[in-house]
Amino acid sequence: MDHNNGLITLAPRTSPSDAPKPNGKSLKLLLLNPTRAGFDSYCTAPLHLLYIAQAAREAGHQVEVFDLHYTLNKRVHFNWGNLGKDEKVRIENELIEEVLNKDFDVLGIGSIVSSYAVAERLVNRVKQAKQVPIVIGGALGATVHDLWAQHTEVDYLVEADGELIIKELLNHLGDHSYLRTIPGLYVRENGKFVVSRPELPKSLDYISFPNWDDIEYSAYMRIQREWIAATLPRGLKPTESDNILPIVATRGCPYHCTFCFHQMNDWTQTLPSSYRKHSVDYLLKYIDHLRARYGVTMLVTWDDLIMTDRKWFMDLLDAIISQRWDLKIFTSGGKANIVTRDMCFKMKQAGFIRISYGIETGSPKIIKSMKKGHTVQDNRNAINWAREAGLFVHCNMIAGMPGENRETLGETKQFLKDLDVHASNISFAYATAYPGTELFEIGQKMGLIKDVREYVLNVKGVGDYRDNFSEISREEIHDFVRTIRYELQMNWLKNRKLYGRYLKVWLALRLSNFYYRRIWNTPLDQFLKAYVLTPKVRVLIRSLILQDHETSVGKAETFVGGSGGSASGDNPIVGDESKVSASC
Repeated sequence: MDHNNGLITLAPRTSPSDAPKPNGKSLKLLLLNPTRAGFDSYCTAPLHLLYIAQAAREAGHQVEVFDLHYTLNKRVHFNWGNLGKDEKVRIENELIEEVLNKDFDVLGIGSIVSSYAVAERLVNRVKQAKQVPIVIGGALGATVHDLWAQHTEVDYLVEADGELIIKELLNHLGDHSYLRTIPGLYVRENGKFVVSRPELPKSLDYISFPNWDDIEYSAYMRIQREWIAATLPRGLKPTESDNILPIVATRGCPYHCTFCFHQMNDWTQTLPSSYRKHSVDYLLKYIDHLRARYGVTMLVTWDDLIMTDRKWFMDLLDAIISQRWDLKIFTSGGKANIVTRDMCFKMKQAGFIRISYGIETGSPKIIKSMKKGHTVQDNRNAINWAREAGLFVHCNMIAGMPGENRETLGETKQFLKDLDVHASNISFAYATAYPGTELFEIGQKMGLIKDVREYVLNVKGVGDYRDNFSEISREEIHDFVRTIRYELQMNWLKNRKLYGRYLKVWLALRLSNFYYRRIWNTPLDQFLKAYVLTPKVRVLIRSLILQDHETSVGKAETFVGGSGGSASGDNPIVGDESKVSASC
């Protein structure tokens, strides 16, 4: 038995076959996806909860899924322009009361760590009103187990595959001695949590297909369609007839980038690789199911790193090609040192229309300090190979990491210019330290993170550079991120001698500089954002400035760049905090 940070680690159980019989009760499980800190209008379907719901039903229990984040956004019409913090809290409290009015025996909450603030309020309110067990999973759970132990009465946390744990938890609820032996289940005991080492099945094929009828899936399809349309060039944008759903073919990642959160980081020395996958046959059947049941015409992959196993991924591409489906695939999860030229061409043949890479930086110094496992030259090759194959390329970048300075930012800018990258091919995230990452530990050592609870209560998933890890001022980091898209667009236009449009972008940059230096954070700025420059208006303006490239210049150019542009890039939940986990 080990003791660490208020956590007691138990010896693994010897034989799961000795488990007592299930209690035979059919319980009502309510699964919640809470809202997130800040003003975040992007909604992804709560796929993690659909996996858990299906597993619980197979064990004989009743399940309801309630997406608070989507419901809040729906009530404000996905427009945060005139919504202040007090109003957001008021609506969140109304949603908490709606939760209390529901009939449930067990409450499950799963999300990312930027949901902690509202989740803590929710948990404490539920515990005041109802004597029901509460279980929390995903990045929101075990990563901050000490906060849940000290500031709430949460009963259980999940770290590992939630589909396995939820069945055992519900079937043996009340048998404390048995629950504390379930691998990956944190059980509250005398104000602390005890946990047995997680176990990870090598194959994911034991997981049943999620039931999309648990949620208003057509609404999520529309949201995904609008977001994808904002990130792709003409000719690739989805149409109103496209039905889009996400798919997760693999889980986990074998890399240890300093800024990236992965569950079970604390167990990496004793567990085999957390990277696991479905079989090709399973995925073909699942895709066929999505096409037949939901009319899916486009898939979005939500894997951490779908191409980790090169041979498996190439086999999957061959299998998809052989099906001759009329199917488009929008993918993230590219890795510069794994991708090959042949892989890019085969992806194109299989229906992939877009790939994104975690390029992060053009500085050899920064990429090494990030522990990315690849080089700037790998980045260059990956981008060029995808372009050759006709894939639309998106580059996820990060500014403000430890060691960042004017020189490293200059290297990044020159790297992107040398590659003739269009403004819509990039998105920049600010370096953000999430619990469970090495960057979080660096922030604590630097004295940037002093009170963990205060930090977690306020950390956001998008557009927030609250702690300056760099060697230059916060303002310089902000200015770089704000202006880089304009500069890349001007470079791209200049290379094609499109001087009229070049002048338009140049003027827009000067106007942006004036706004941020004279109006930003003034009462006029607040007024304009509330009533004039709403999020949709800002996206429209950006689309007009960083507009699609004219097809007359050459069809190939549309794959190099030219969407209206999305300020949020690969996923508006930036900083790699958005990884899908099936933990409750």
